[in-house]
Amino acid sequence: MEYEFSQAELAELRVTGNRAFLYGYASLVLGALGLLGALLGVVYLPRGGVTLGVMIAASTVPVFVVGFAYVQVSRAFYAALKTRHRDIALMMVAMDWIRVAFKVEAIAAIIAFPLAILLLAAPR
Repeated sequence: MEYEFSQAELAELRVTGNRAFLYGYASLVLGALGLLGALLGVVYLPRGGVTLGVMIAASTVPVFVVGFAYVQVSRAFYAALKTRHRDIALMMVAMDWIRVAFKVEAIAAIIAFPLAILLLAAPR
């Protein structure tokens, strides 16, 4: 048995897909800018540039990956808007990508907190 979304549900999918699209591409751009900043820090800063570059890269890679995941979520939502009789399968694709985004964000937070404490406590 297949499920077909109502017009109200499709409207919600459209809004959610638009938000996922905007957040995804904003995160991709911010992640790319962060990686560029990390590279510039390694190349152009004389002392401590490598450390700073690694810290920036470590903090922006998850942003980039989460952005990619949300772009995939938006694609799955948009596909559900255009198809018939495959709504649930496409929603499950979106849910898989949301799980990826949540997992990356959780792992990044778990790593970032103790790392920040270590870096703040490090002798200068």
